[in-house]
Amino acid sequence: MSNLTAILSNHSLNTQSHTVLAKQLSEKLQTSVAYGYCNNLEVPALQWPGDYSFVEQGVVVFKDATETLFLSDYYYWHRELLQKHSHHIKEWFKSDEYLIKEIEESNDCVTFELCKNDAFNVMFSIHQHVLEIDYLDFIDWRNFTRFFSYEAIEESIQNLQEWRKEHQDYINNLGGSEMIVYEDIAEIFIEMAKFKTTTFEQMKEEAIREHPNNYCNISDFFVDKKYIGLPKYDDSPLTMEDFERLQNDLPLERNNNEKYFGVFFDDFRGI
Repeated sequence: MSNLTAILSNHSLNTQSHTVLAKQLSEKLQTSVAYGYCNNLEVPALQWPGDYSFVEQGVVVFKDATETLFLSDYYYWHRELLQKHSHHIKEWFKSDEYLIKEIEESNDCVTFELCKNDAFNVMFSIHQHVLEIDYLDFIDWRNFTRFFSYEAIEESIQNLQEWRKEHQDYINNLGGSEMIVYEDIAEIFIEMAKFKTTTFEQMKEEAIREHPNNYCNISDFFVDKKYIGLPKYDDSPLTMEDFERLQNDLPLERNNNEKYFGVFFDDFRGI
């Protein structure tokens, strides 16, 4: 089973203040935004339930808005533990080394989650310099990468251009200008994005280091019309000879030479 595409972009939102960020999002998305934190840590010694309920600290009301979004400071309780109970952290979470590390690093990290409701249906996560988008439609990763290896019909080209345009409009509205498209199992990008010191340019450089020969610039692909002249995908059924080769652990002699892509960049030229 294939994974999905995942999106990171730059932005110009102010993450220094919870209140200012909520006001910016309210204006840009034209909706009311309640801001606060989520009870996302269970600490029996302090009777913290870890039930993921939302604790509202304030709300920015947008005139005539029909819905309210919820902005949560992911590291709120992590910082509280680090500030007030640092000498107990390793004792209380001795079976979870990852959580201990997350708490100890929380002062160096920024993550706000904007959700459609207080049940935390996340639309996107806002880091200091990077936006992690979970809101727009995703594409099956293998189908997405296959587009750049084989001849596509005009309808597929148009659909991908519309998908790019949707992301461009959304990202531009939040002060961004480009995006990284990657497979959603690449956790290294999210681990980098959460740190205050990580810039979007550093994310791009890391992506190229991870995939020096397997990245694609989507804008160049469309501007240079590289989709013209690509080979047709061979979707003919397997023959008896094919099955025999599979049974004998031999490679299939088929016409498809699909190029492997690990990451894509897009600054939305060619739309």
